[in-house]
Amino acid sequence: MTTSNPSFPNSKPSQCSAALEPRLPEPQRLDLAKFAPDINTQLDLLRLDSIDSLLGGNKWFKLMPWLEQAQQENTDCLLSFGGPHSNHIHALAAAGARYSFRTIGYVRGGPWLEQRLSPTLQDARTMGMQLVFVDKIEYARRIEPQWREQLAKEYAALVIPEGGYSQLVLPALARLGEHISAFDYDWVSLACGTGTTLAGIACGLQGDARLHGFSVLKDNGSVSSAVKALLQDKIHHPHWQVNETAHFGGYARINKNLVDFMDRFEGCTGVALDPVYTAKMMSGLFTQLRRTANAEPLNTPKKILAIHTGGLQGRRAMEAKMAKLRATAQ
Repeated sequence: MTTSNPSFPNSKPSQCSAALEPRLPEPQRLDLAKFAPDINTQLDLLRLDSIDSLLGGNKWFKLMPWLEQAQQENTDCLLSFGGPHSNHIHALAAAGARYSFRTIGYVRGGPWLEQRLSPTLQDARTMGMQLVFVDKIEYARRIEPQWREQLAKEYAALVIPEGGYSQLVLPALARLGEHISAFDYDWVSLACGTGTTLAGIACGLQGDARLHGFSVLKDNGSVSSAVKALLQDKIHHPHWQVNETAHFGGYARINKNLVDFMDRFEGCTGVALDPVYTAKMMSGLFTQLRRTANAEPLNTPKKILAIHTGGLQGRRAMEAKMAKLRATAQ
């Protein structure tokens, strides 16, 4: 992953967040001649993964408001939730190490994970995060306000919802929407887990662009509901939707078709994707674009922006499975 910005080991979060906007990258044009010669549409990529070595992608926008909140409340501990390959957990541990916060990660999976730490959790522990392993039943309590309050008291911590999901982070993410608006796209697409980034961009996006989120969950509409809840009482872009057909079987599920897509895309464009988020978004985008071109040719977009929201660190744990899927064709 490309790194373009320095760390700020002696700075406070409030001193660093304001410096982010000038470093937002400009979209880069993708040459589709080899990968998709049938597509007669300009496709640009916003490489948010390039803005920071550890807090790149959408994570800075989703974490910095929480760090500033902790600073205002004079709290030196941050606690949140995630799975063994969670980008959120990884970024939170990095933010804690960089800005001198204690961090605690409640990890879904149970005590057996202690003996089989994923690369993500190995990094998190190395960066100083305290890991607490819980089973699925206890992990499901993460949405209960009473339990989060109990954890906040027990650890003297600011408890951050999974993925940073909160209206608190919408203004920071809205800056992405404002940045994108200057380029006048017909479609803007991104991957969705909690829906937080989609909601935030919708708060800042101007013009007539269609904002397309691609759910990586087999969720029966839960992402759309989550976005609606975040946008309640907020002024936001009206033209947004969540595509629920590009999940490849569910969260972190992959198959040979997805791996083949990733390999061809990377080989033709030189851009690495992660199999959990950006690859599914990009695959879903091409499928939707071709369907629109066939069914509604007059509505085929001329300019599309795809947002690379990061997540490449999580690819490490999937490499063995991807190699096995590649080998099945040989």
